[in-house]
Amino acid sequence: MRHVHRDASHWCRLIFSAVPPAYHEDRLYLQKAQSRAERIVNAMKHKILIAYFSHTGYTATLAKEIADLTGGSLFQIQPVDDYPEDYRATVDRYKEETAKHLRPAVTGSVRDMDQYDVLFVGFPNWGGDLPYIVYSFLEQYDLAGKRIVPFCTNGGGGIGQSFILLQDACRTARVMKGFACNGRQAVDQTDALREWLSGLGLLKE
Repeated sequence: MRHVHRDASHWCRLIFSAVPPAYHEDRLYLQKAQSRAERIVNAMKHKILIAYFSHTGYTATLAKEIADLTGGSLFQIQPVDDYPEDYRATVDRYKEETAKHLRPAVTGSVRDMDQYDVLFVGFPNWGGDLPYIVYSFLEQYDLAGKRIVPFCTNGGGGIGQSFILLQDACRTARVMKGFACNGRQAVDQTDALREWLSGLGLLKE
């Protein structure tokens, strides 16, 4: 019997090795296509909103790329009273908001936030924290049970405490692994964003 089993295994190997390479290539192609289809279906299971505050445009660049890669909707967090274009004046206003724990008013609101189960929150790192306009936005909604995904741009100072502080502000939600980059490099992040989103199971394609 052992001889028969060995002979059968031998012939199976011979038959498999005799299959044309094109067949294996087709199988590999089909496997890749199936994997891609599964990722798309998985991403489509979620209703995604990308909310972002962008003062210089860098965070907006990331937000739009994330929307393209996930199929999510965009919402720009805009203050009623715009921050000054002058850097020093913006810093002074931020310091005042921080010292007094102010909540700047937000223009507009998200229609039916309940429909979204994944909420990306984008912002520039200001002093290692979130801009206070982002806190204003978050506090408008019941985020219980949602998946919160932070992304951040910075001038070289990393994320500071911003992701931790975001988690503290969204304690009833599940905060996922975030993404950060230097703002000046925001236009070159497609591959890095793909890898990050794929790891989260939120990549559309």
